[in-house]
Amino acid sequence: MKKIPKKVLQGLKQVGEETGKELVEQTKRMVTGTISGKELVADANMMTNKEMVEKQVEDEKKKKEEMGKLRGRDVEGEIVQVRKEKKQKEEEEEREFLEKVKRQRQVEEQERQSLASEVGASSSPGKRKKKRGSAFVKGKKKTSTADMSATGEFGKNKN
Repeated sequence: MKKIPKKVLQGLKQVGEETGKELVEQTKRMVTGTISGKELVADANMMTNKEMVEKQVEDEKKKKEEMGKLRGRDVEGEIVQVRKEKKQKEEEEEREFLEKVKRQRQVEEQERQSLASEVGASSSPGKRKKKRGSAFVKGKKKTSTADMSATGEFGKNKN
């Protein structure tokens, strides 16, 4: 009985060793395959102090020009203008919508009038209803509770 646990432990040890060896090999491959920054930009030259100062001065000039442009703008005026444009656009959309609804109603009214003239119905709503008939059909017999019972617990004939 002790042989089985020993063999299981030996098998686990062997699997662990193999996994460790594979990890070491993969790590070695990754390290050797890594490209350093110097290899990527080998042609790039370092800036001298003089070049660096010139670049900073140029950046400062650009920065001041942009700030001057921003200061010269009437931001509040632009905001008011944008609000006006937005309000005008909303009003125009609302007008278009209302006109569309109005046109739709006119079309429906024309259709209703043409149908009314085709049918030859009178203008009186009471007469039209009479011609159509009512929802309640005359002459229909009333059903009893026995007829309505789905289980048949109320018998039709009691003897």
